Amino acid sequence: MYITKSLFREFVECPMLARWHAHNKETYQYINDQRYGAMDAISIGKEVEDIAARLRKDKTIINIDKSKIHFADRHNSYHQLTMQALEQKPDIVYQA
Repeated sequence: MYITKSLFREFVECPMLARWHAHNKETYQYINDQRYGAMDAISIGKEVEDIAARLRKDKTIINIDKSKIHFADRHNSYHQLTMQALEQKPDIVYQA
């Protein structure tokens, strides 16, 4: 099992929620439906990212694209990708 930022945040807020997230998807989904209703977390996250992008529009930004890396290999590759981005001396490294 991999510990993601979301799973860690859930553990800090409510250890049982993190446990359900990892081991009981039906209960986890039910709780999230009760907490968030019809809100689409992915859409909300995208909207927040779009707003943040407008705030940094005059900056040199490098967005590290991790989508093509297999999940099991990501932790081994993050450091290398971030170091490559930093060598370009951007104002902002996004999703490092």
